Amino acid sequence: MGDARTVYIASKVAECFDISKDDATRGMSWYHDQILAFYKPDGPPKLLFYYQIPEVKNIDGDFIPKAGGPPKLIVTDGDVETLRDKALYLVRTNPKGVSDKSPENDIYSGEIRGTVLDTLASLVANLYAPVLKAQKEWGKTTRESAYDCVIGVQRFGDTLTSAAHSLQGGVELIGPDQKYVNSIDLKPQAFSDAAADQETARHFEEILTDWCDKTEALLDASEDAYAMSAKEDAGPDTEVEYWRGRMAKFNSITEQLKGKECRLVLGVSMAGRSQAHKRWKAVDMRVTDASNESKDNVKYLTTLENSMTPLYEGDPRQILDGIPGLMNNVKMMHTIARYYSTSGRMTTLFKKISNQMIVNMREYITAPGILWTQDREEMLGRLELCNKVKVRYFEEYMATKDRLEQNPKGRQFDFDEDQIFAKINLFGKRVSKLLDMFTTIKQFTTLNEKNSIDGLVGPIKAFFKVVEEFKRKPYDLMDFAKNQFDRDYLEFNVSARSCAGRPWCGAFAPRC
Repeated sequence: MGDARTVYIASKVAECFDISKDDATRGMSWYHDQILAFYKPDGPPKLLFYYQIPEVKNIDGDFIPKAGGPPKLIVTDGDVETLRDKALYLVRTNPKGVSDKSPENDIYSGEIRGTVLDTLASLVANLYAPVLKAQKEWGKTTRESAYDCVIGVQRFGDTLTSAAHSLQGGVELIGPDQKYVNSIDLKPQAFSDAAADQETARHFEEILTDWCDKTEALLDASEDAYAMSAKEDAGPDTEVEYWRGRMAKFNSITEQLKGKECRLVLGVSMAGRSQAHKRWKAVDMRVTDASNESKDNVKYLTTLENSMTPLYEGDPRQILDGIPGLMNNVKMMHTIARYYSTSGRMTTLFKKISNQMIVNMREYITAPGILWTQDREEMLGRLELCNKVKVRYFEEYMATKDRLEQNPKGRQFDFDEDQIFAKINLFGKRVSKLLDMFTTIKQFTTLNEKNSIDGLVGPIKAFFKVVEEFKRKPYDLMDFAKNQFDRDYLEFNVSARSCAGRPWCGAFAPRC
């Protein structure tokens, strides 16, 4: 196995797993036939290399790493061996086989780091979705179908990322010592006999106490995590992501409890009527409630995904058209959802919808560049459209609220409207002021072009001097949270109105 192909692969193995080329070559020698088959046109098109402790089968028939064993190089097709760390993959790209003259041209290689879920999520988010989004030609596919494809891939990537994140920070229920697993049957009498032994009972008591501590910490931390997901600029996608993550964590606990080791712990602890078992019963009820809540919330929140898509992938015109449907779907969810219909949850959802509307509209307004350098007519059109979105959003909310009030026995929109609309109202005021200011500038520009009118040169010159001073202000005009603009805007109006007393200028004065 000393040809150029083997040397090339050995260098990749050594680089991936940080081992010497000699160690890589020796490890590969155990898989001589498998690697040779990979070189051939009719051989397997891929190979996977692991560098980890070999697995052995335990008494339950599960494969686990051999205790105290050193890591070894493993060559596999990935169908049997479990990846526990990272892998090097090789894919034969030449249908004629791998040449011994230029193997690097015939083999594509890469690393799989973390879990397979992490790797797939990264590939979809950073490779497939951007490539599809940049695609210009779609053949005979309609524009709508191409758009649906791109959105579907992006959603799939978001779901994978959310699932990968949800697996972090869960609870691993530790099992008893192997000697107990091997010696105690899953039978009531065996549980009673084990519980009668003080040392055994104490061991299981400590394990169950650890379960209680960890699970209670997860339950409490979940509420803290929800509060963090409601940060000021969070969008509605964080709601789905939070509840999916919560559901996965509690599903993990439920699945672990079905295993032999967990059933053994619960059986012995119940037979001994330990204090830890009484505590666990209360914890288990909380887990069941939390799991049911998260599943129910995910079910209903995912029904809003189509309505939410314009907030992330569309422009304000699409948002404007979609607001009635979005409001109707939110109302339906509020009406029938068992857990999510509380005032606090719904207020948070609406607040996050408002946040994302603001993010979308700010990006839309500033996409062509800073406001001062944009085409004025187009920029005013953008501002006007965003103003319509804000107005329509509030009107549809109030109309939905009024319709629900016609049925007093049903659930109402009794939410904290100050929280829901505070930021978007502030954003709307900024948009209105910018509309007024740039409309005034446009009008004075028109007036300046009529240079035949006597007596206007001085006032107009003074006005544009104020405009130039405004341009030099060091803040972002769209940063509506900062009120320095509001003070400067008042000064701008005062300067513009100084011309209002002149008969030619009165029509061009800014609005109050």
